[in-house]
Amino acid sequence: MNESGNNNNAAARQEPRQQRRSTTPPTRAEAPMQAGARRWRIAFGALAAAVIAAGCGGGGDDPPATASAAIAPRTCGLTNGPATGGLDLSGPASFNGLSTSAGASGTVLFDPGDVTYFNPALPSTAVSGSLRVSLWATSGSYTGGTLTGQVVARAPLVFAGGSNQLGNGVKVDIPAATLSATSPSRGSYCMVITLEQFDSLNCTSGDRYCIVDWAQFAASSEFQ
Repeated sequence: MNESGNNNNAAARQEPRQQRRSTTPPTRAEAPMQAGARRWRIAFGALAAAVIAAGCGGGGDDPPATASAAIAPRTCGLTNGPATGGLDLSGPASFNGLSTSAGASGTVLFDPGDVTYFNPALPSTAVSGSLRVSLWATSGSYTGGTLTGQVVARAPLVFAGGSNQLGNGVKVDIPAATLSATSPSRGSYCMVITLEQFDSLNCTSGDRYCIVDWAQFAASSEFQ
């Protein structure tokens, strides 16, 4: 590379001696032609500069790019449900690894806490209906009743022996599990865990699973 650079420099030094221009002044016939050529070059250069200044900046009519506005947190609060029919969701709960990109598909490490079934009005041999847990993103603080929001993750509960029904008087620590998850649409949400029981007689939802207990996280989650 250095050798090539030295040869180029040598050629540049020799060129003025090999191609010297004549110092003979132009004839009367040549002088107007050269003057006209100079005027044409000056006019063309001014026109090109005007075109560049007017049109080549690119997108003078396009709106400037702006970053998405920050999403303000929502007021939620740590709240819990009434443990309907003796089914109680309790203990520390958490979810981790959920994407904060709106509508993103991925996974979440979900720990719903503990579940207890204790109904003194029923015999000790009674069992609950089939149980499942869900993680929801709601547009407001949940206080019970119909829950309006987006299901982020959901899984059936499976207890000892492979059953998804819990015996009366039994408390179980639900193990954390990695679940498929979908982040909600853009916004700030209160995050709610629900314990749902299958009840073909009393539940009117389409799949016959109704909320029997719930817990809301204290802080909201934002998705951009």
